[in-house]
Amino acid sequence: MGNIKSAVDLAFGETANIQSFKDEALASKMLEIGCLPGSEVTIVRRAPFGGAYYMKIAGLSFAFREEELKNIIVD
Repeated sequence: MGNIKSAVDLAFGETANIQSFKDEALASKMLEIGCLPGSEVTIVRRAPFGGAYYMKIAGLSFAFREEELKNIIVD
């Protein structure tokens, strides 16, 4: 088993696919907004002063806190 990579580990502009979620509550939230395992995710930018990360998931734009991104497992 290799290293587990989360969405927060992606470089800006890097694209990966969602594999799973570490946290059940976050998994529920992601599924409700239509972000499923297999969806493509790209980190677009980070808000100033350590704020949210802006991402595109399956072509839609979202903002997530760093703690939330740590729970999104990507390939």
